[in-house]
Amino acid sequence: MTYKPLVTIIIQTFNRVNILPVALESAKNQTYNNIEILIGDNHSQDGTDDYCLKEAEKDSRIRYFRHSENIGMVGNANFLLDKVEGKYFIWLNDDDWLDLDYVEKGVEAFETHPDYSFVVPSRILYDEDRKVLKSGKFVNLEYNTPQERVKSYFINMFEDMVSGLFRTDIIREIKESNGVSLSGLYAEDLLFMMRFLLKGKALMIENTHMNKLEHGRTRILKDTPIDIFNTKNIKESNYFDTICKNAVIVAQKENYTKKCLDEYEIKTLVNAIKYVLIDLHKKNKTYGKLNKLFTCVRIKFFD
Repeated sequence: MTYKPLVTIIIQTFNRVNILPVALESAKNQTYNNIEILIGDNHSQDGTDDYCLKEAEKDSRIRYFRHSENIGMVGNANFLLDKVEGKYFIWLNDDDWLDLDYVEKGVEAFETHPDYSFVVPSRILYDEDRKVLKSGKFVNLEYNTPQERVKSYFINMFEDMVSGLFRTDIIREIKESNGVSLSGLYAEDLLFMMRFLLKGKALMIENTHMNKLEHGRTRILKDTPIDIFNTKNIKESNYFDTICKNAVIVAQKENYTKKCLDEYEIKTLVNAIKYVLIDLHKKNKTYGKLNKLFTCVRIKFFD
């Protein structure tokens, strides 16, 4: 590899100085060294600032930002996205860690597919003792149409694919069109991936991994903190409905979508989301509330 574009690794953190070093060390020790590491500290009170400042002094690739108050996970993410200087960027949660060739393998894949929207390595899920619980399965995100790509992604949404290397020019285009990079809707992480898939194909690679802990803060709905997503009025019974309803909002309301797709493509995208929701309800035996949902949110579907 002759040309080595800059890659930005984004780490958001809050009161996790005890486990943050695992994530940061995995970023610092990548086999691909043309990186910058952005740490957004959401006003931690546990010594995170002392630790990060010392690390930034030792490694010039680290840029540390501490907020004077907790601005929420989405606010912190938007702040950090504006600071990205790399051609590609990566999300790394403060309780996860990367295989050491994660960036290198991702950049290599982009060299082969420079027009793709993102490259996503598979993930491995661990318990709190770092024992493997589950490995992610391969998901095809290389369909020719955005409708097929979004449908494939949402059907497999629980494979934890909110990782990978993303093209920075696309997130800039999203912000330019919508006025903000992330809107803060519930399941914003899934909607983030959806927006990229509207722009182009994505590639899943299986020779490197994002390593994740089972105790993720949004894995269990009732335990999801309000500073991450607004979970008011969201229950297990309407969880899928809310995710797909917000996907339809992205499809029908956002200027970015209208820039990527024409009117007919948007209609067929909404239809694809409908069938994803039907599939989710069938799998979870909650089928039967769909007509009420679609009436309430005034969704029109087209054959």
